[in-house]
Amino acid sequence: MGKSSRKWITHYSSSHDILLVGEGNFSFSACLASAFGTATNVVATSLDSEETLLRKYGSDIKTTLEELKELGCSVMHGVDVMTMSQHPLLCHTLFDRIVFNFPHAGFQYSRDKSSKLHQNLVRRFLRNAKELFVENGEIHITHKTATAPSLLDYAALSSL
Repeated sequence: MGKSSRKWITHYSSSHDILLVGEGNFSFSACLASAFGTATNVVATSLDSEETLLRKYGSDIKTTLEELKELGCSVMHGVDVMTMSQHPLLCHTLFDRIVFNFPHAGFQYSRDKSSKLHQNLVRRFLRNAKELFVENGEIHITHKTATAPSLLDYAALSSL
C-alpha cells in the first residue's frame, strides 16, 4: 500500500497487520474498518463463540460481524489469548500491532483473587503475543482505571 493511500487512526495504520484479541461487541474492530474503508489487514478475535455473542449483544452483533466480513476482516471466535500463539490459524502469522482492549478474567471472586487472575491473564497474553508480532511491532493494552485491572503493574508484567 502506497503512502498516499495509507490511512491512520491514532496508533493504527491501514498498512499495519493488526490482531485484535478479546473483542466483546467488536465495536473497536468496526471503528478501525470504518476509518480505513477496509479491514483486509485486520484479524479480530473473541473468546466467546458466535452463539454466545448473539446472546450477550443481540442482533446488533450479527450486523457488526457481517459488516466486518464485508470489509474483508478475518473474524475468529473461541480464541484464547493465553494460548493464541498455538492457534492453528494464527501461529504462522506475524502482526505489526496486537491489541487487547480491557482485558479481564471475570469479577466473580474477591478483589485479591480477581487481581491474581487478571495478572495471570495479562502475563500469559503477553507471552503469547510476543510470539506473534514482527520486529519493532507493538502490543497495546487498554485498561480501565476504576476496577481491579487498574491494580496491575503492566510494565512489570511485560518484562518477561
